[in-house]
Amino acid sequence: MPNLVKLYNKIFNWKMKIYNHVFVWLVILLPLIAHAFPKANKFDLVERFLPVMLIVFLIVVGCMKGWFFSWWKRRKTKEPGFVGPPKMILIPLILLVGWSAFSFVTAKVSTFGFTEIYMLFAGALVFLYFSTTKLTAREKKEEHSISFLEKYLPFGLTLLLTFSLIGGIYGFLTTDHTRFFGLFYNPEIKADSWPNAYALFFLLTFPLTIYWAFVQKHFTNHATAFIKILFIGILLGGFLMTFSRAGMLAFIIEMVILGIFLMHRIKPISLIKLWHIFIISILIAATSYASVQVLQTVKSANGDITDISERITFQESQGGSSFTERKEFFTGSMSLIKEEPLTGFGPSSFKWIYPHVQEGFLSLSDHPHNLIFKYATERGLPAVIFFLVFLFTIFIKTNPFSRNSTTFQKFTWAALLGALAHCMVDHNLNFISNYLIFWLLLSALAASIISEKSTKTTKEYSFLSHLLTAIFALTLIIILACSSVRIVKDSWHYLWLSQSFGPTTNSGSRGDVENYTPLLPRWTLLRLDDGYAKNEPFLNKDGEIMMQYPQNRAIEKRQILLENHLKYNLYDAEAYSRFGQIAFNKNQLEDALTHYAKAIEVNPKNTFKYYAGYARTATKLNNAQAIEELRPNLERLIEEYMPLYDANLHYTQRDNEMEYINELRKLLEI
Repeated sequence: MPNLVKLYNKIFNWKMKIYNHVFVWLVILLPLIAHAFPKANKFDLVERFLPVMLIVFLIVVGCMKGWFFSWWKRRKTKEPGFVGPPKMILIPLILLVGWSAFSFVTAKVSTFGFTEIYMLFAGALVFLYFSTTKLTAREKKEEHSISFLEKYLPFGLTLLLTFSLIGGIYGFLTTDHTRFFGLFYNPEIKADSWPNAYALFFLLTFPLTIYWAFVQKHFTNHATAFIKILFIGILLGGFLMTFSRAGMLAFIIEMVILGIFLMHRIKPISLIKLWHIFIISILIAATSYASVQVLQTVKSANGDITDISERITFQESQGGSSFTERKEFFTGSMSLIKEEPLTGFGPSSFKWIYPHVQEGFLSLSDHPHNLIFKYATERGLPAVIFFLVFLFTIFIKTNPFSRNSTTFQKFTWAALLGALAHCMVDHNLNFISNYLIFWLLLSALAASIISEKSTKTTKEYSFLSHLLTAIFALTLIIILACSSVRIVKDSWHYLWLSQSFGPTTNSGSRGDVENYTPLLPRWTLLRLDDGYAKNEPFLNKDGEIMMQYPQNRAIEKRQILLENHLKYNLYDAEAYSRFGQIAFNKNQLEDALTHYAKAIEVNPKNTFKYYAGYARTATKLNNAQAIEELRPNLERLIEEYMPLYDANLHYTQRDNEMEYINELRKLLEI
């Protein structure tokens, strides 16, 4: 019997070891898997939610099974099943996640941002798993055990960066885009490429790629060293081809930070070693330059290329606007923070709340191009404080300035700080691939704390810390499970409603519309409303407004749908505009004028559609005062818009704005 128990324990330990390795590598490679679903990878405006749920499902199930293995292995010892992170790290994380969820529940714009909170839960769960489960391995030439992430993450990120470079070269040379975008590209929508997202991806992965190439894997001979130098140079060349000015500035900051962190590790260097460093730097720079020239030359044979000098000096068509708009975003964000300083307007709400304080015409974005302003405007100032305190406590525990911190911790912090520097002038953590890497880097730092303290018992690792960690992890798992069920239910309900618009007019019921409170993104409302609008004949065969409406009650359903939607988003100008359209068609012109005025109030500087509706209604009402009040502002806006149209800024020539402008000029005699 004892032999059977011994054999069982041996088999169990072997299975656990295999599982831990497989799960760690699965999590590391999830960012690559996310690129297989371009519409899902950008999760703030995700159209295909199933891949997101699949990725989160793998994380949840993997964490649960890993925690069970950890508990089962240590069930007969005094050692806990997992070691909770220090309370000074855990409590700010709980507050950050809790306050972010609270801001979503209480938001003025809550039909957006669900996926952002969903991914925050997933990221926090990844952090908890690797900071609680003591997955350690003994590295060769190391006197102590290191965490699995410290051992495998550098090589894993090197693989991710390599695959992204290879795929990016193919995409860059086979599309008409003039900037390198790696795997951040949606082939279904040719205009969707995100070079700045790749720049952030590079900043997150490159320091640990250097760590793997030159620290974790030492030089064995000159040939190997030369290959590694060329490899690093080619990777750097791909990054330079993004022509991301913010990315390049952040990269310089990242390298300077890394140099400062490593100063304590550098011993007095002889002239020979200095010469070697100089040669290596020259080779990397030369390889990067050669890579850029080769890609530019090949690209120029089949299409346009970026003029490097114009890009650097802000002389290209969108160079000046890019700088000016960021200033406007920052200024506008401060105004929005004053309006809702505690809970913000809701995650992913910036695009909908910013227009009412917007300065320049078409100066709109999905985010304020600054991570701090984004959190402050959307989740409130407390969320910013909790986020910064969370980062600061990890920084204190793994102080990269200290002589006692490991080289891995120094490189990891360089990656994080370089990425955060980039996030001060842009925001690309709204991609699953970037977001997971960000949390993996934080998890690696937390795991290194656990591995260092694994043999020590301190007050930080108290029963309270373990209990809080367990409750927090269980809460995240339950919320993720319930949220997934809810989003699937809403998706099916929306699909059923949208497919119900057929040749018959009795599809759907009033109750179905009243109960439709979607967590899905905004286009579900627009598409569903379009379906009702198709079953909404206002005119008879003589072109006269019908006084008796059809039995399908499509108009009433539209109104109920729009009213319900506005309960969850008070800043959706399109919903107000559609209310105006319905009222206009029903000859309720005063109501139509009110709705169009509200649409203009919440979104005055991004389209002339609402002005055209307002002017059309005011003209039919013979409301001369309303028309005269509109005229001066419209003249100024049209004058501001025309240079944007001539330069095709933000692809304005693809829009229908000139049709609205021509209608306004005719109605108002501008």
